[in-house]
Amino acid sequence: MYHEIVSPHVHVDVHVVVPREDRPVYTLVTSGMSQKPMADGSFAELTITLPPTWPAPDSPDFATPDASWPYTLLQELAWLPLHADEMQLKLDKGTDALYDVLDEASLTEILDVDRPSVAPAKRRGWFRRSR
Repeated sequence: MYHEIVSPHVHVDVHVVVPREDRPVYTLVTSGMSQKPMADGSFAELTITLPPTWPAPDSPDFATPDASWPYTLLQELAWLPLHADEMQLKLDKGTDALYDVLDEASLTEILDVDRPSVAPAKRRGWFRRSR
């Protein structure tokens, strides 16, 4: 477990499911985010999957920021997840619209540090079309 020492909002820990033969990846799962409901009244936790080559939390390499940042990020995302424009899409058009673009992009739960936002680009300028 990756334990949060100080929290300004809710206490969020990250639990680690280590790779095994039938699921050869690290799975990180938050606990604590659901202490408070989301705006719609529902509760949730976050999960992310790391490749099996990722340094284990009990390895010496884990002490470096290059290895521990997904754990910290997951804790931070528990306070506000997603790319900003993806969150705006969810706020403007609802969760189903966000799920639609995430599905269309064929995203998986495995961490991709270079993943661009999948929210549709907003048109700007004099000649934008009205919808």
